[in-house]
Amino acid sequence: MRNSYDGPHDDFLLLASGLNQHLLRPTGVNVPGGWTVVHAVGDRQRRLDLCDVRWTELRPTALGVDGAP
Repeated sequence: MRNSYDGPHDDFLLLASGLNQHLLRPTGVNVPGGWTVVHAVGDRQRRLDLCDVRWTELRPTALGVDGAP
């Protein structure tokens, strides 16, 4: 079985969860439940650059800045 992330991909989506976590996903792969497309189709490096700008706090937003729920 071929992994959908293996091999060359021209286009990717940048997704975000309700907790403001981010995910790079190749086009043609279903968007998982609970995730929303925040930047539509584009090349991989551009989506990674956007992820660096948008996702500066790695802890889920539900935990808050101090890590407490």
